[in-house]
Amino acid sequence: MSWGAFTYTSVNKYTRDFLDFSGEIMSDRPSIYINVDSQSEIAIKKIVDKIISSGKMSRQDHTLLLSHVFANGQFSDRVRRQINRILDEIQTGQLKFMNW
Repeated sequence: MSWGAFTYTSVNKYTRDFLDFSGEIMSDRPSIYINVDSQSEIAIKKIVDKIISSGKMSRQDHTLLLSHVFANGQFSDRVRRQINRILDEIQTGQLKFMNW
């Protein structure tokens, strides 16, 4: 069955999976297996969330963020969006630098 750009397949009565444009399966159920890239992206998101919620960014936060961003030599669009969140906060004056 197809809805616009997505194709729906029923695997069983407990799981519904969707195929996106690239053919990857997106599920409405969380996977118990997380690849290394996802773990890195989760860590980056947690760091960015902490920085934005506090409204402050220390040199230690900056170093930690960059070490995760550049850990594998390249970064995904999801990581790029997290970096843009930080840059947006800086541009709007909502993020302060501490202990620089």
